[in-house]
Amino acid sequence: MSDFIKDLAKRVVQHPAFTKAVADVVATVLEEQLRTNLGGEKIYIPKVGGSQSRAERDGLIRSLFTGANYAELGKRFKLNERQIRRIVHAKPRAA
Repeated sequence: MSDFIKDLAKRVVQHPAFTKAVADVVATVLEEQLRTNLGGEKIYIPKVGGSQSRAERDGLIRSLFTGANYAELGKRFKLNERQIRRIVHAKPRAA
């Protein structure tokens, strides 16, 4: 994980506007802050660029739900059955 954090911090500051000295300082500070605030924690980072909002996706899942197709919907939407059950039994949220 340490190499990942260092590599991530360096990539963040590789913008042409950064000088090497500034990039090194920002990378170090970013690494320290990540370790201080998230060290030892598991975090979820959702994928970017999905074609649907979560509310739209959940609405589609509800409309396709037949009462017994949890596993099928899970595979289609790349969610586990527990997530599908939560979605189909929850009240719809605004988009």
